[in-house]
Amino acid sequence: QSIISLDAITTEQLHQAEPASELAPDKLFDQRWAMTLLEVAVAELEAEMVATGKGGQFAELKTFLTNEPYDGEYAIIGQRIGSPGQSVAVTVHRMRQRYRELVRAAVAHTVSSPTEVEEEMRHLFAALNS
Repeated sequence: QSIISLDAITTEQLHQAEPASELAPDKLFDQRWAMTLLEVAVAELEAEMVATGKGGQFAELKTFLTNEPYDGEYAIIGQRIGSPGQSVAVTVHRMRQRYRELVRAAVAHTVSSPTEVEEEMRHLFAALNS
């Protein structure tokens, strides 16, 4: 393996090294749009938790917004943050609820009327599953 300095690489060379996507441009756009909305929601949730002094909890538990724990994982994390496993499960449940609310709010900002939110949510999930 050879080491290449990033300073020596031009922008054109960098773009040539990017993998080509198998998705059609419209599907790729939709996927990136969906990922951006999710990232915005996670950032807002993190900001809320940091503001309430729970930034450490967020850092430990954010992976569970989209992933299920393995057996005993909440208990292990609970020991690290000084909370019983059952409390960790409740905190994750509340974080997931708030995350859903923030995703829905982000989607609502992309449509012209509240009646379009459900359709746009379906579009978001379809984009993520493609």
